[in-house]
Amino acid sequence: MFAMELKLGARARGAAPAGARVEAISWLTAALVRNGSLLDEFIVARESNGWTVYGVAPARDAFRKPNWNEFVRRRIDGLGRVNLKRPTIRFLGAIPESEPACRCAETSGFFLFTTFLHKEPPVRCLDCNGSVPVYRLPRSETGEHSGLLSWWKNYQACDTLQIGCTVGERFGERQMSDMASSLSRSGLAVCKEIERLTGLPTYYYLHRAGGRSKSAEVRRKCPSCGGSWLLKEPLHGKFDFKCDKCLLLSNIAWNIR
Repeated sequence: MFAMELKLGARARGAAPAGARVEAISWLTAALVRNGSLLDEFIVARESNGWTVYGVAPARDAFRKPNWNEFVRRRIDGLGRVNLKRPTIRFLGAIPESEPACRCAETSGFFLFTTFLHKEPPVRCLDCNGSVPVYRLPRSETGEHSGLLSWWKNYQACDTLQIGCTVGERFGERQMSDMASSLSRSGLAVCKEIERLTGLPTYYYLHRAGGRSKSAEVRRKCPSCGGSWLLKEPLHGKFDFKCDKCLLLSNIAWNIR
């Protein structure tokens, strides 16, 4: 991931109300977030010659025109109506300790994984474990990935509750670990949608925080089909269980792993 600045200069000729310009910038940043080009935490600063958006991009190709959806194109085309120049992008540097973006020419599949600490998009390459920027995925009929972005926020909110250990810990943990929870159901729906759009299997991760013993954990069966899913070696060093029939991943309980 990369720290970046997006500059929106004001045109020398013509005038538009400041409120109209701010609104146009707000619509543009919202479209960029939903497109996956800009992560949801950013700052907009007013400067003498216009505005600058300081934020984080998942990869260097985040602002290339082929990766824009129709909403981004529409918002950029509309800047001229409020006397703003088309944005210029400058990458400031890599974000320390962030996961690299996937660079595989082809992949055998994807999986969903994030935590309250991760800033990267939650779609991962099954082969290299690299993060897959949302805009690289085929777009649905709506042109956006609203379900994926909603699940991402909800999952991190639940993980924050369970890691905080004071308010809603059991609720957060249950949402992440129970296949029947509303969070898991929405995540499984996202996986099916990605598989429909890409034609590639997309696995869903079921969090496992606590267990009684290592011997009991390795005997666990897939919660969907009841089949054996223990791997000989952990996938990417963290997933001990993988069911290729139900497209599920999980781990030996973190408290005894």
